[in-house]
Amino acid sequence: MLIESLLVLSTAEKVSRLSIEQLEVMTKGLDKLWKIEDQILTREFLFSSYEASIVFVNSVAQLAENQNHHPTILIDYCKVLIQITTHDAENNLTKKDFELAHSIDQKV
Repeated sequence: MLIESLLVLSTAEKVSRLSIEQLEVMTKGLDKLWKIEDQILTREFLFSSYEASIVFVNSVAQLAENQNHHPTILIDYCKVLIQITTHDAENNLTKKDFELAHSIDQKV
């Protein structure tokens, strides 16, 4: 019973929606190409080839698995669109979204 309660508290803490002030602070730590649209953190990446796009997507997939936070990934030949939001927080932005975006920035 205690363990279940702690898990619920821990999960609730991780998925708290960020305030406007928090969003502004968290956004400053990311590459300027990230945009917030309707509580979705979005960035488009351009590559020299389809193969380079797929290599990047595979690295993002590994990050997502490691962080247990999975973005929407759209691949269009040399263009990759990443969209991140927290479904457990009713599709709002949380700290988890910015942590994943920062990790993705490190891959580019």
